[in-house]
Order: sequence, then C-alpha cells, then structure tokens
Amino acid sequence: MSDINLDTNVLKIAPYERQFFEHVQSVAIDLAARPLPRDLIEVIDLQSQGQTVLEVAGALGLSATAVWMRNQALMRECRVSSLESATSLCISLGLISVRSQTEPTARAVLQRDEANALWRHARVLQPWQVQDVKYIPEVHEPIFRKLGATSFAHATRLAYEKGIFCINSFSFLGPRANLSLEDSVLSIHDDRIKSPLSQRQFQVLELLSYGLTNKEVGEYPGVGLREEGVVSSRKKTIHRLQAANIQEAVYLAHKVGLLVIEPQPLEAVPSPSDRYTLEQFCHGLERQAAAAARGLSKLTIKSQRDRLYTRLKADSPAHLTRRAIEARLVA
Repeated sequence: MSDINLDTNVLKIAPYERQFFEHVQSVAIDLAARPLPRDLIEVIDLQSQGQTVLEVAGALGLSATAVWMRNQALMRECRVSSLESATSLCISLGLISVRSQTEPTARAVLQRDEANALWRHARVLQPWQVQDVKYIPEVHEPIFRKLGATSFAHATRLAYEKGIFCINSFSFLGPRANLSLEDSVLSIHDDRIKSPLSQRQFQVLELLSYGLTNKEVGEYPGVGLREEGVVSSRKKTIHRLQAANIQEAVYLAHKVGLLVIEPQPLEAVPSPSDRYTLEQFCHGLERQAAAAARGLSKLTIKSQRDRLYTRLKADSPAHLTRRAIEARLVA
C-alpha cells in the first residue's frame, strides 16, 4: 500500500489508521483458515454498488430479512460494526474487486474534511464507535451527491474506485513482503499525543509497567512520592497520552518511542481467542466493551484475562501490557 498523493486541497494521508490496518491483518489471518462464505460476499458486493436491501433480495432470490441476516453475519465474521467498514475490509482483502480510477480529477471529487468524514464511517470497528458517526445531512449529503452514492457502503466503494482511499495490498497469507506498516500507515496514536511527559511522569509510568504498586513506586529510590502523588502522576500521564486507562498509556508510550520495551521470550503462548482479548485490553477496552465487541459474556472475558495474567506472569494491567509487548503479542 502506498500513501495517497493528492493536490493541496484534498486528502494527503494514507487513510488506514493503525488500528484498522492491524484489524485487517488479523481478519486476513483468520480467513486463511476459514474463508468467508461466498453468499455473504455477494450481498455486500451488490450493496456496495448502490443496490438497496430490496434490490439485493430480488437479485438473489431472497427475502429482505435474509439479506439483513447475511449483513449481520458478515459484520460478525469481519468483526466490524457497519456495512461501510465491512466494505472497506472486503476491498482491502481483495474479496470485492473495484475499478480503480487514479486520475487527479477523480481524486479531487472530495475535499479533505469530506474525505475524513467518510473515512470515519469506513473504519468503524466497535459498537460504541457507531454512535460517533451518525448520519448528519449537512455533512454527508454533499459527499453522497459528489460521489453519486446512495449509501455509506456505496460511498466507501466509490471512494476506493476514485482513489480517495487507497487499496491495501493484502493476500490471504497476510500482508505482502514489500508492505511496511511504519512507512505506509498513519498512526492515530502519534497524532493524539499533545505534549511530552515530564521526567517524573515517565518514571512513574515505567515503574508501573514493571508491575509495581502505587505504594512501591512512591517508595522507589529517586521517586520520593506519597501514594496519592503517584496516583496523581498516573492520571496526568493517562490524560497527556489521551489514553483510556493505564494499560493503553503503556501501549501508546511504547508505540511512539517514549517507552522502550525489548523483546522477551514467552513460555506459554496464548490461544488466538485469548490473544485477541489481550489486544483489546492493551488498546484500553474495559471488560464490558470488549464483551460487547465480540458478542461474549463479561464472565468469559474475565476468564480469558485471568488466564493471560497467569500465562504472561503479570501483576497489574500496566505490567500485562508490558509483558504482551515484550512477547510481541501486540503490534
């Protein structure tokens, strides 16, 4: 995949944010073992071409309810929460073929803010993100009109065809050898950091990542903080990194190079399901949100996290994230 090179008044970023890129990687690995059913691909292929549910039902000889059920099944298989995101993922994996138009005139259909608004819809992964991308007539009607789209899934496909979004270079064996994540993907985490950590905040974060308690961090030589001071520093660090919690703060600090974590061998490798739960954990998802995203119970997520603490020999959320990064279980 290569960055989009457009004129100054249009989108100039590779639209694949790191989270979506890694999600496509994960789904590609899953589909190598269990291919996506063809009947699900047919449904999203037709809808992304602008056909309504009733039109798709008529074309395939199905009921509208059957089409709706296939849409739900597709989103479950792709682990996404919108049809436009499923469209984007299927195009990235080559499950849907698009006619790419790379002429500058085709790319310049949308302005930067319009392209970004559409991309926010095309990368919806989790149920709670759907609330952040509701249809707003004054924002989305001009986008639909310029693209000639009838739905978000249709608009997403047209954005790929017109070169507004770039098509990822994936095969069912994973990303191709010449695909560089660092070179080709815009990291949302880099953009989210507004100011560097103070020396004290960094010190506290690093000690927490080793599994020390708040009290132990405060008593550590060279720190000299009361437990309340450690809690305050911890909160400020989470805020400055714009993280959801301490485990995501460790993850983000590592991703942007603030916290160097060297690889370490791991004796017991988690199962694929536990590993996915671990990725959600390191990205800051609380138990309820993780359960809702995967259609599992909170008790199941708790059991998986308990196993992860044991297998990775971790003592705290920050420590579990560090151990996951050391074992290269999270990207």
